[in-house]
Amino acid sequence: MARKITHPALIPYIPIVDFLGALLGADSEVVLHDIADLNHSIVAIANANISGRKVGGPATDLVLRIMQNPEYQKMPWLCNYHTLSRQGRAQKSSTFFIRDEKNNIAGLLCINIDNELLIQARDLLQTLTETQPLMENLNLSERFVASSDELSLEVIKDHLPQSPERMTYQEKLAVVARLNDTGLFRLKGAVPKAAEALACAESTIYRYLSQLKP
Repeated sequence: MARKITHPALIPYIPIVDFLGALLGADSEVVLHDIADLNHSIVAIANANISGRKVGGPATDLVLRIMQNPEYQKMPWLCNYHTLSRQGRAQKSSTFFIRDEKNNIAGLLCINIDNELLIQARDLLQTLTETQPLMENLNLSERFVASSDELSLEVIKDHLPQSPERMTYQEKLAVVARLNDTGLFRLKGAVPKAAEALACAESTIYRYLSQLKP
């Protein structure tokens, strides 16, 4: 919806208002302001249900500050700043400065996106994904596998730094110690898997384990 506007620089933006409103969806309000009449600056608006405003409505306090502060004259736009709707709902807003042939601001194209549901979804995701610091210190990572053999191989792979042919006795002993710390050898069949991975006999694994006992 649009009314007669004052400045010709704004005319090409009128169809863009409805285009952006359709593109961004019902939760995004798009507003075109003509600064020639700040009391009735809204010349076009899409998805007006978000703010309840209409064509012929006044400028916002931000628009007034933009026109009052020379610093804004140097900027091409303001992007992704936080605002609140009249109902107190969180919004992400952006304003594009439309300029005339003398590079003066003639109008403003504003987009206000209702972020309330997205923020609620973000907070829910954060609640579902956050962990307690105490639990993080315990290194509570977890694997979900189909078999104990698969679990054994995954754990062994995590703790095998290099090809076993290049490892010394002490290095292999250190690997077995780390595997023992993981609780791997509580699994039936873990010793043969470890022996195969370390290219040694099962009896050697048992000997390593006996050396680890206090």
